[in-house]
Amino acid sequence: MNRIAALVLSLWAGVASAQEFIAVDGPLSDDAFYRLVSCAAPPGKPCQKPVVTWPKFTALDLTIGITRVDPGFSAADIDAYEAALGHSIAQINTAGAAIRLRKSRLDPDIAILLLDIEQGGEILGSGIPGLDGIQIDAAWVHLWWNGNHHIQRGAIVFSPGLQGIVRRSTVMEEVFQATGLLTDIENAWYTDRSIVSQNGFQRTTLGVQDIMALRRHYP
Repeated sequence: MNRIAALVLSLWAGVASAQEFIAVDGPLSDDAFYRLVSCAAPPGKPCQKPVVTWPKFTALDLTIGITRVDPGFSAADIDAYEAALGHSIAQINTAGAAIRLRKSRLDPDIAILLLDIEQGGEILGSGIPGLDGIQIDAAWVHLWWNGNHHIQRGAIVFSPGLQGIVRRSTVMEEVFQATGLLTDIENAWYTDRSIVSQNGFQRTTLGVQDIMALRRHYP
């Protein structure tokens, strides 16, 4: 099963894109897992992306919220996304890392857009420079950072059609990746062990190594 694609735009370095997932076999050490999710480094090899983090003081009060809802999403859909977002925030905030998220629809650091886009279609008319023209599957996370590799803002886009556990898992994954841990892992061993597994949507909570990675990213 294909997981969610992720492309990152750095305003300082131009457009930075890399492989969205790394394929490996079997369990990874904590060091190897962290390097994979934080900088797309295959085990024993160099990083393929820069390591990016929210600035320290921003990370301790990082706002996230739904800022746009297109007509293709029902009131029940909105309620479900709000619930999934609340669940994801609680997972991040109780992980023991130096990062705290809170909901806000007023110019949040991470804007969530529920857009009427067919899966496989392009983002159009988002109102956010750098998003339009990107082709997405069901969801997309987009981060902007400066020359110090400090994230300045983020956006998450969802298209209609996600339901139930798949929606809950996808929201959790995208919120996790919006912290700067951007790379998925393709590895059957991690299917039910990591929220960034490329192989399925079994998890709706952070796995043991997901929490470890978040704590290393924000010690």
